[in-house]
Amino acid sequence: MQGSDSAEKSKIPAFCFGLGVFLILLTFLLLTEDHAVALKRLLGHPEFPNHLLFQAVVCLRYALGVFGLSLLLSAWLWKPVFSRLLAGDLFERVGEKKIAAVLLAVTFPAYLLLGWFVFQKFPSTPDEFAYLFQARILASGSVTTLAHPLQEFFKSAFIAESEGRLFSIMPPGWSFFLVPWVWAGAPWIANPLLSSLSVLLVFLIGKSVYNRTTGCVAAFLMAVSPFFAYMSGTFFAHPLTLFLVLAATYGYIRIDKGGKRGSAYVVLGIVMGTIPIVHHLDIFLLFPVFVLLAVRFLRASGRIRGRIFLLAVTLLTVFVVFTSWYNVRLTGSPTQVPHEAYLDDENFLGEIPTHTSIIGISSFGQLKVRIRRLLAQVFQLNLAMFPLAPVLIFLPILLPGRSKWDVILTCSVLCVLFAYLFYWCRGGLQLGPRYYYPAAGFLYLLIVRGFCALFGHADRRPKGNGSHGRLQRAVSLAFLLVVCFQVGLSSGILRMLKDAADYAILLEDVGGWFERRGIRNALVFISPSPEDKNTDAVKIFLRVRNEPDFSDTNLTASDRGEKNRDLMDFYPERRYFLYEIDINRMVGGEEMRWKEMSRDDSMHREDVLR
Repeated sequence: MQGSDSAEKSKIPAFCFGLGVFLILLTFLLLTEDHAVALKRLLGHPEFPNHLLFQAVVCLRYALGVFGLSLLLSAWLWKPVFSRLLAGDLFERVGEKKIAAVLLAVTFPAYLLLGWFVFQKFPSTPDEFAYLFQARILASGSVTTLAHPLQEFFKSAFIAESEGRLFSIMPPGWSFFLVPWVWAGAPWIANPLLSSLSVLLVFLIGKSVYNRTTGCVAAFLMAVSPFFAYMSGTFFAHPLTLFLVLAATYGYIRIDKGGKRGSAYVVLGIVMGTIPIVHHLDIFLLFPVFVLLAVRFLRASGRIRGRIFLLAVTLLTVFVVFTSWYNVRLTGSPTQVPHEAYLDDENFLGEIPTHTSIIGISSFGQLKVRIRRLLAQVFQLNLAMFPLAPVLIFLPILLPGRSKWDVILTCSVLCVLFAYLFYWCRGGLQLGPRYYYPAAGFLYLLIVRGFCALFGHADRRPKGNGSHGRLQRAVSLAFLLVVCFQVGLSSGILRMLKDAADYAILLEDVGGWFERRGIRNALVFISPSPEDKNTDAVKIFLRVRNEPDFSDTNLTASDRGEKNRDLMDFYPERRYFLYEIDINRMVGGEEMRWKEMSRDDSMHREDVLR
């Protein structure tokens, strides 16, 4: 019987080896550009651009190739690693400091390289640019900057104008955090560092409430996920809130296990109070912790009550004082947020919907729409974060042996899902969706805990039952396959993101495009191509990117036809260019059309300079 069980176990590495070899052969033999062209003709879409088709082929090559290599590695490591992983004893004898050092030494350089080569240290979305725009204003020693006298040429998404001053409407916490990095000339390093520290915190939380193996595996899965790798190279604020949520959770765990110093409660209050300043609704992730603190307050002695009260006062003071001061400086009122000033401003571009409330649900029809959105976002979590994630996070509380922290982490995820049900998040679906990114640490802890719970549930079955070993092997194989799949998917997506960053730089770094060609001190008017029906004037406004003090070597401005002469008169010493955005030309691998103009140029677009 024992020999038969051993033979069954040996089938898993053999299966992984065979599947890995098959995927690698598939990558090299079948996923070729010629086969892709033949397939699109067979499917009846010969007009589909080869440029996009070949990018998809490259993405699949990376994904399937790395998936296959991971399976080959897993077949070799099955006996010493994967067969012990879900049993929870793989890393129990490894020193905690060694694990922490390895996690930091591997992840931080990896994310730095990712930000450098994949995202190319460039804010590729309007949100990222708005955060960086405000950070540069703050780094200059002010909270606003003077609007340009001809501001209508320099409209930019999420940048508001009020009483002749410009400022970002994004929550201010992330921009303030970026200030030292702006001073150092390297704001692109901040998120890789925060991401690496978040991986470490996931390990520390996991080993504190479960065991070292669970914490280490959860940290690894988060570190290699497409969801996490994507955000670590951007200028989004979500990595900071993830770090703060994990830091607050770990701080509460330390207090819960006996830390009674008043200073610990003050630090925890400052961290919790900072979360809504960075991203408002992310504080709901800690709602179960607030409930535990409230229960502890009611049951505790007078000294502990005083410390919990100190924590609550610190939290509210940090949030209220900072937010009121910031609102007054920007809008003149402690209760009017920059977002409201933006909607009332002539500079508003219409990229935020005005037909519905941003917060709250105004009708039953809107409730149905938001529920559909929420389900779609949960499905995206399933695709891009980890296969089966929406199911696996509930396993720890459904199977016998659940702990207090299984319930807390699950409720935290449900709380933030419920919070965003009441928030109109029209976009933000990039590889995530990114609104739920601050819950990533809890999600990966629950996923690993769910697999371990399934494995342990199988282990508690009667040994004489033949399904005992089969269920354990099925759980182990499923875990191995999804881990390898996730590693492969991350590789393919990062290759795809490299192409997306190339596109973003081409579309949004127009001034840099001219500078790289030796053209300086230019004024570049950006216009939608009359041949491109998919690029309207509003989308052009999203790509006008300049320094807050308009000190760019090459300024970019919106093309306003005859009105352009006013801006030319304002900059009489500059060279003038017209640059047409044409998505179709970009997709086809062609250069955008541009030409040099004079003040009296009739601006006919037929005269194009290459």
